[in-house]
Amino acid sequence: MRLSLLFLSLLISFLGAAAQEVDVRVDTLSPRRCVFDIQMEKGHLSGILISQNQEDAIIGTMVNEFGITALSFIYAKSSEKIKFENVIGFLNKWYIKRVLKGDIKYCLHVLYGMPTKENKNYQVSQESAMVTITNKKRKISYSFSPLVEESEDDEE
Repeated sequence: MRLSLLFLSLLISFLGAAAQEVDVRVDTLSPRRCVFDIQMEKGHLSGILISQNQEDAIIGTMVNEFGITALSFIYAKSSEKIKFENVIGFLNKWYIKRVLKGDIKYCLHVLYGMPTKENKNYQVSQESAMVTITNKKRKISYSFSPLVEESEDDEE
């Protein structure tokens, strides 16, 4: 229930926020909005990642282009554990969630500039504002770039 209310407040702040560019690596307490793309050998998932860095946790949700929540998560910083909630059907399998937990945890460490153990299974690259993290063992690529919102001047 707590995550649903937080997701709702994040979504409302996302929809009502003024247009601004957000650096992917800047640590702020306001909700962070990124475009994400997960590439696998047999398909891909893309949409918007909305996350908020709190004192003891990072709470976030991944929503696809149609507004369907792919997954919501809570990452506890002290225990370094991630808990999934509201996982979409095709991702809701124990073996998929196990890989996603490790990968998203590593991605959050990179995106929020938190220290992490060097892991030879991951490759991190940055091209301008886009950060790409690749799980070399599973051949899964996670790309994150800041969400650029259109201002009213761009419509004319």
